[in-house]
Parts: sequence; structure tokens; C-alpha cells
Amino acid sequence: MGGRAQTIEDLAPAVLNRAPAVAEMEVTHSWWGYYAVTPDNNAIIGTAPGIDRLHYATGFSGHGFQQGPVVGEHLAELVLGSEPTFDLSPFAMDRFETGAVLPETAVI
Repeated sequence: MGGRAQTIEDLAPAVLNRAPAVAEMEVTHSWWGYYAVTPDNNAIIGTAPGIDRLHYATGFSGHGFQQGPVVGEHLAELVLGSEPTFDLSPFAMDRFETGAVLPETAVI
């Protein structure tokens, strides 16, 4: 289990709401991994303005495995100069300047 909570005590209410049996389980070990986040907890995907052919996809946090295939295809299309199949403009870097962020709300 995991989430954005800073402590197990902060995480416990959300976990117990979804899986009450966890209350009877013993914590035998824990692990912490680096969690790269952006201000809205979504990836940044696009092409750097003013730098020819510099494409980027970063800040996925826990979503990289899930979103990797479509993002890889999108980046390949950008590199090849093709029209992208998917509109990933909601992940553009300038969303932070324009206020067009779409905060992630489905987090446990």
C-alpha cells in the first residue's frame, strides 16, 4: 500500500476504509522510493520551445508504468515529425503558467 501520506498513521484511514482487514495485519517491513511530482501530480510531456528537437516526458511519479506505452508512442511520433495520434496537450509545461492544470484527485 502507499500514497502521498507522510506517515503510516496518515495513510491508515484511507487504507482501512477500502480494506478493513489490514487493521489485523502486522507491518513486517517498509520501503520508501523516490516519488517525482509536479505541482498537479501529472507528467510533463512535450517539446522544449527554442531548442530544436528536444522532446521530454518526465514527472510521472507512480504513473509511468501505466502511461508509458502511449507516451512512448507520442514521443516517437514527435521525433519522426508525424502528427501525434494522441492529444497530450493537457500535459504541456505551459499549463503551470496558464493555470490550465488538472489536479489529480483519485489518490489513496
